[in-house]
Amino acid sequence: MLELMHFPQEVLDASEIKAPAEKPISKTGMQMPRQLIESMTSKWEPERYSDEYHQAPLLENVTRAFPSVRLSGIA
Repeated sequence: MLELMHFPQEVLDASEIKAPAEKPISKTGMQMPRQLIESMTSKWEPERYSDEYHQAPLLENVTRAFPSVRLSGIA
């Protein structure tokens, strides 16, 4: 994880931050995301999925998650 540290003078007080003005969403602006969600929606069928993570050995999970890590000397 990358953290960016700030000097005290760079940090604003919460009272100085103004939220952007709320704008109404047009009918067509809501229609497109609804159509996208509907086109990608299907009936949930849990039997189509398996828990591969917990079935694989731990070292295999580590090497899959972090391919650049070399685990040498570990049996």
